[in-house]
Amino acid sequence: MATFNGNLGIVKIGTRTLCVTGWTANVETESLDSTGTCDAGYRARTAGLSQATGSVRINLDDTDSPLGGSPAIAPGSTVALYLYWNATAIALTVPVAYIPSVGLESAVGAITTLTFNFESSGSYTLSSDQTP
Repeated sequence: MATFNGNLGIVKIGTRTLCVTGWTANVETESLDSTGTCDAGYRARTAGLSQATGSVRINLDDTDSPLGGSPAIAPGSTVALYLYWNATAIALTVPVAYIPSVGLESAVGAITTLTFNFESSGSYTLSSDQTP
């Protein structure tokens, strides 16, 4: 069995590669209740709206901060977002990723980190190529 090593995963916003400490992604479709009287007492379901959501965690680096540069990460902004299993195997493509929030965390004895959340706006592609 081949597995992925998390230290090889990368994130790109546009063509800019971010040095990340981790990322998460959730792909989901709403479950709509379509039960009617003809369903013999059983629930019936149909697919509703789909979306991809997640977060990206970065050690904050003042020489290459995603808060500056182009494209920049800021609440209310949109970017093209690409999550990779490793240098070549893409996991999720979100052509328009809306950034609802950006968080900063600083503690004594630790590296300051930046975390941003994303939500797809429109279509996205979950890759079927999962070759490590």
